[in-house]
Parts: sequence; C-alpha cells; structure tokens
Amino acid sequence: MKRIGDILNSAAFGDLRARAKRGDDINGAVREVLSAAGLSARCRALAVNDNGELTLAVASPAEAAAVRQMLPSLLAALNDNGENISAIRLRIQP
Repeated sequence: MKRIGDILNSAAFGDLRARAKRGDDINGAVREVLSAAGLSARCRALAVNDNGELTLAVASPAEAAAVRQMLPSLLAALNDNGENISAIRLRIQP
C-alpha cells in the first residue's frame, strides 16, 4: 500500500494540481471580465482542449447571447493572463 505522502508527491498528482490551478485561474479571469455585465455568477469554465479551445458553461440561451458579445474582450483578457486560448465555445447547462 502506498503512503499518502508518496501519492501527494507523485508526478500524476502534480499534473492534477497544475490543471486545477489553471482551471481556477481561468475561472477567475472569466469572472473578472463578465462581472461588469452581471454574468460572472452563471458562467464557468468547463475544459480547455489540446487545441487551446476553452468551453464555458452558461445557464441559458439569453446569457449565452450576452456572453457571445463579450467573447473578444474575454479572449484578450485570458491571453493577457498568460493562457494560450485560441477560441471560446459556449455550452448551455441550466
């Protein structure tokens, strides 16, 4: 049986921590940009694929339309924060 310290110091767990931190960083940048429009509480990052495409979950079609209007500034803010995001897709998840 492995000790918890060995697991926490493993490369696989380090990769998981790095991905979780990146997700937090992306969600923070998304919240910051969308807060001006009152959309930050109902939008969250789901995943970034290998091509750098970010998928965001929004709660309704109306909110998706509002977020679409802000995609250029959101994409710029994410890339200014050091993320390598090439595109943003929206997925409606009530």
